[in-house]
Amino acid sequence: MKARTCFVQVWISNDKGEKACYSLRPLPSDELGASAAGFFLAKLSDEAPVYAVRVEVDGAVSCNCPQFKTAGACKHAEALVASSVLPVGLLFVLKSRNRLLNHAEAEILRVTEAAVEERQLHDHDCDWRSDRIADFSELVDRLNARDEAQREEIRQLEADLDEARQPKKRGRPRKVAA
Repeated sequence: MKARTCFVQVWISNDKGEKACYSLRPLPSDELGASAAGFFLAKLSDEAPVYAVRVEVDGAVSCNCPQFKTAGACKHAEALVASSVLPVGLLFVLKSRNRLLNHAEAEILRVTEAAVEERQLHDHDCDWRSDRIADFSELVDRLNARDEAQREEIRQLEADLDEARQPKKRGRPRKVAA
């Protein structure tokens, strides 16, 4: 694409219906300061005053012309706002969206904190359950050991009972040859 030059002119009429033509050029970023946007308006006439019209982040518009300094409003600022050259409407939209983003960030923070708290409770419950499982496992091991000892005792008693139930052989004792 070829480099192009573009000139923007604005015709502004005053309260008396007199029209004046102004050229527009953006304020350089080093001259914007804290402003969101701004333009130089140079009157195209023999007497060429140049005014700087700015819009602040909060949407407030200002101009360095004498009328604005005394009345707080001027045709230059009103013309640039009315023609949407100054993004005042956009700033209000952005401000509204910024509020929504702030609300969303607060909600995300709240949910995150709740999730962390829930995770801590879950971890605590898991630790408690693990401890309970270990306690029950130890109890089961002790009961199994006791049951095994009782089974062995039962086997011994059954063996003794079987031996006691066996009929004893009666008869004469045999002589063993010497």
